[in-house]
Amino acid sequence: MSDILIFAGTTEGRMLAETLNRSGIECDISVATQYGKLILSEDENPYLHVLEGRLNPEQMVELYRERGTKILVDATHPYAEKVTESIIESLSDESCVGIEYLRLLRPIENDYDGERYADAKACAEALKKTEGNVLLTTGSKELPYFCEDEDLKKRIYARVLPGDESLKLCNENGLFGRQIIAMQGPFSEIMNEATIREFDIKHLVTKDSGRVGGEDTKIPAATKAGARVHIISRPQTVEKDGKSLREVLEVLEEKTGKEIVKNHIVVNLAGIGCGDVNLLTGEVREAIKNADYIFGAERMLGITKKIPVKKDVIMNPFYTEETICPFVSDIIKTAVGEKHVTVLFSGDTGFYSGCRKLFDAFSQVDGIKVRVLPGISSISLLSSKIGESYQDASILSLHGVKEDEWQGKLIDSITYNRKTAFICSGIKDIHRAGELLLKSGLEHVKMYVGYRLSYEDEKIYICEPKSASSIEKEGLYAVMVINDSCIKRDLTHYIKDEDFIRGKVPMTKEEIRTLSIMRLHLKEGDVLTDIGSGTGSVSVQAAGLSSNIKVYALEKNPNAAELTRQNVNKFKLNNVTVIDADAPEGLKNIPAPDAAFIGGSGGRLKDILSTLRDINPGMRVVINAVTLETVCEVQELMRELHVNNPEIMQVQINRADAVGEYHMLRAANPVFIFSFNFE
Repeated sequence: MSDILIFAGTTEGRMLAETLNRSGIECDISVATQYGKLILSEDENPYLHVLEGRLNPEQMVELYRERGTKILVDATHPYAEKVTESIIESLSDESCVGIEYLRLLRPIENDYDGERYADAKACAEALKKTEGNVLLTTGSKELPYFCEDEDLKKRIYARVLPGDESLKLCNENGLFGRQIIAMQGPFSEIMNEATIREFDIKHLVTKDSGRVGGEDTKIPAATKAGARVHIISRPQTVEKDGKSLREVLEVLEEKTGKEIVKNHIVVNLAGIGCGDVNLLTGEVREAIKNADYIFGAERMLGITKKIPVKKDVIMNPFYTEETICPFVSDIIKTAVGEKHVTVLFSGDTGFYSGCRKLFDAFSQVDGIKVRVLPGISSISLLSSKIGESYQDASILSLHGVKEDEWQGKLIDSITYNRKTAFICSGIKDIHRAGELLLKSGLEHVKMYVGYRLSYEDEKIYICEPKSASSIEKEGLYAVMVINDSCIKRDLTHYIKDEDFIRGKVPMTKEEIRTLSIMRLHLKEGDVLTDIGSGTGSVSVQAAGLSSNIKVYALEKNPNAAELTRQNVNKFKLNNVTVIDADAPEGLKNIPAPDAAFIGGSGGRLKDILSTLRDINPGMRVVINAVTLETVCEVQELMRELHVNNPEIMQVQINRADAVGEYHMLRAANPVFIFSFNFE
């Protein structure tokens, strides 16, 4: 039992019931058919009690007594005059005094073109004087008017609900087989047009049911297919003293004393693929067609010119979290019932897309259901066109990424992978990628460059890096690089001393270098500062661990700084920046490091460590010391700075030199390796 009884039969009635259910308010729902009961599932709506069956006034009065009804909402169809009349008659019973009656009306939209009639009978009379097939989209109850005349009946195709009652009425009125189109809407404009053309329809009959009743897709479809439109106007007797859905909810909120959640927002984050409307997925098409609000960059919104959208849809060229979220917040405050918001993204929502931020933002808001609808990525399309799979490709994005962030990753990927696929912001990225490949000794690779894939002016260039600069058209690009000479990455990154350009600058020896880098505990994405880089051996070997590590090599000696640059270039590294500066001054102009290696301090070790601690108290520090004085200084500073996790390692390396038939050990200077965290 509940205080509220809803006579349903319309979309608005279902929205009202579902809104009350979301608000935790129990109510009874009276539906005429089993089909209506299926739509309002009690399993999905625990606060709704669905009652099935057609009722006369006496049965209605009995229902009010049984259920203890105090508020009755008439949400029946605008054309269901007899049902409304029965409800009004039932309330005249003396036992129903005190029951409040609310009439929920569908908004009136009279701006659709077509020949209008007062009722179904008048429309049928007019159709008798016409020729050609007729598509009825008015339901099954008006069938008798259109089937009285035998000639007209032969031309009738009735689209009705796929329920037993509807099919029975079709048969009783002499409609059989192909004349019956039993389907559940909503129907898209394309679906309506296809139906009209399939059955050679010359006349479309519809009710004045507005957008909710599908007029916004039926009438444009009929116009395109060359069919005349016949509209049956609403009965005026049931339109009096009605209220909108929001007004009804406000009354119920006041009467029940409970707060009602007046809206339910579905946000679709939709990838439109490469751009061609023919490549849209079915669910993205539906999300665009059914949207009450559509957001996206101007290029994305342009796709709505080729897809039917709601007549009153609101579109805005917003695509960032900062612009969209406030707008949706306003929708939540003012909307009633279920509203659909579709945000359009280029390509695939899961492929380097701005979808992530909006998903996180909306997922935290009550009353919003977020759906992610992926599109076909340009990488997928390019792969299909050149006959190369991308399952074993390394995939990157240059689009929207700073050049100093992507160039190292790109060269690293192409060096160690046979296939590398990436998307670009424009022609500038294509030219720059070609330059980097040439500079890195990768001039032999093959580039497949896809320009404006899926558009009419689509083109695929096949070239080597040296020819990339000849591509001149500005636009959208996707690229796959094939390197048949890719090399296998070393599982342990170890570089021999003799592989470096040496000069006369001191260098951290290979065993000490490897142990020191191990003590740095570097992770993907870390920033490393190499203070006193010398030949750059530590910077080069550390940077070679991953293109996702960024290394800043500080060196005050111009000759040593130049030597570091030469070694960086020799090993084709794009993630090392050499800075001609002394420490600690040079530390103030670079990103805060996660780790620091100190191979030479120039007598300013205390200042360097104090500056490092101020920049990032959580960083990891490794220091090499050769002299006893430096060893003592480091130990004293570790005590003074209260470091954590201190480790001290003394390393003595001996190498065997051949002396005739014998081998004699040659000792290298012992080195102390200090490592610690500030906190």
